Amino acid sequence: MSWFRAFVLACCLAALAACGFRPLHATYRDGAVNDDLATIYVASIADRVGQQVRNELVDLLNPKGVPANNIYRLEVQLSATSPPSVLSSDELASRRNYRLNAHYQLTSADGKSSFLSRRYLAVTSFDIVSSEFATLAANDYAQELAAKQVAEEIATQLTLYFTSKR
Repeated sequence: MSWFRAFVLACCLAALAACGFRPLHATYRDGAVNDDLATIYVASIADRVGQQVRNELVDLLNPKGVPANNIYRLEVQLSATSPPSVLSSDELASRRNYRLNAHYQLTSADGKSSFLSRRYLAVTSFDIVSSEFATLAANDYAQELAAKQVAEEIATQLTLYFTSKR
């Protein structure tokens, strides 16, 4: 490697270090962010989609299972709509959007202190076809995909919250 390339590489690395870049899941002097995430109890969420969101959250926040030491509690409320998004020339819906609204709040385990409260909207869509079974299967898949998007967004926001506390 030439001296010029080495110099440019060193400058780039120095600039990256100076910008305050920190990995989300890094281990810090007072522990890892993953340790904080593992202390979150995810409360039950109503309905089938709510169960999918909860299961995905439990897997993302604490892959080892339910936390033994609950310091935090995560409450999630979901509401879903499925309005038609494309109308054909005979005014029949040919496509639907599945919209999953989530409001989530991170509190202390006893519920006395609130740390984080946010909203998120996941939108997926599916085609309405002549086969009723295929339309139902597409609807189920759209719900599953929206549940996964909501869970991943909540996990990311919680990770950012705990990283910013360090």
